[in-house]
Amino acid sequence: MIEMLIQRGGSVFDISQLVGNIEWSTDIDNSQAGKLKFDYQEDDSVIPEEGDFLRFRFNNQNVFLGRFFSRKRNSKRVMQITACDLVFYLLKNKHTYALKAATSAQIFTQICQDLARDIPQLSHRVVNASSFNVPPKMHDNETLFDIIKDALDLTLINRREWFFIRDNFGILEHINIDDLQTDLVIGDQSMATDFEFESSISVDTYNQVRLVRENQETMRREVYIVRDSSNIRKWGRIQFHDTVDDNLNIRQIEARAKLILEAKNRPTRKLKIPVLGDLRIRAGNGVVLNITSLRGEGFGEFQRALVATCTHKWSGSVHTMDLSMEVI
Repeated sequence: MIEMLIQRGGSVFDISQLVGNIEWSTDIDNSQAGKLKFDYQEDDSVIPEEGDFLRFRFNNQNVFLGRFFSRKRNSKRVMQITACDLVFYLLKNKHTYALKAATSAQIFTQICQDLARDIPQLSHRVVNASSFNVPPKMHDNETLFDIIKDALDLTLINRREWFFIRDNFGILEHINIDDLQTDLVIGDQSMATDFEFESSISVDTYNQVRLVRENQETMRREVYIVRDSSNIRKWGRIQFHDTVDDNLNIRQIEARAKLILEAKNRPTRKLKIPVLGDLRIRAGNGVVLNITSLRGEGFGEFQRALVATCTHKWSGSVHTMDLSMEVI
């Protein structure tokens, strides 16, 4: 059963019977906020407006809590509405922070508390705390999300702990990927209706990593390189190049280079699967794959995989989802 409510000030409107073609999408990279899109058959009693709050539940389970941010209308009085979750505010607000040494969880908390002064509805919680103290840093005119992500990246490099930020029904969370593993099996006889697999070394694959630091004390450019000679002979040299902060020490730079090489020195394997809907699954969750025809591509019988993007779809009473997977 679909429940779709609009809140405007102290008024609540039930539009559950007037909506269709519902899609809820999440992305582990947070390159965009989580989104809820749907068609609304206009009713004169309520015309959704930008800034209205939206609550969506399915079969008495919480799915999405956010705000309307865009709408389109046509001559048939059908409105196409897009609502975004709270990650939107981290992506769309820029600020300058002179941060002291702190963990990613502490930086996340500080930024959320500051943001809540202007957005009282913004709630947050640290589900899993991090242990690595990120060195002091000046962030000048950066998005709030990029400031937090810098701390998350440094934590991953130095502790190999993968944290990310998500909106969980109106609450921003700092959470560890390891906390989101499920026992859900997707495969030939379980949920999967089809799949599309692609392997490539032309996108985001590198066998040499070159990091550059501009040393402000010596006024010299320092270059750090790690490589896989075997894969260079096999594929030719494919180089990743980036600059690093001057305040990183040699050990941290070398660790970053090795981690980048470890992550990118392999073909990118993309697996897209349309499956039956399950509200336990969203971007960031871990599942188990059991697809016989992919054994020749190196997939184990019960292969762990991470959901990189997830789009839930509702058409009438039919609930499905499209998953984009990364093999763990």
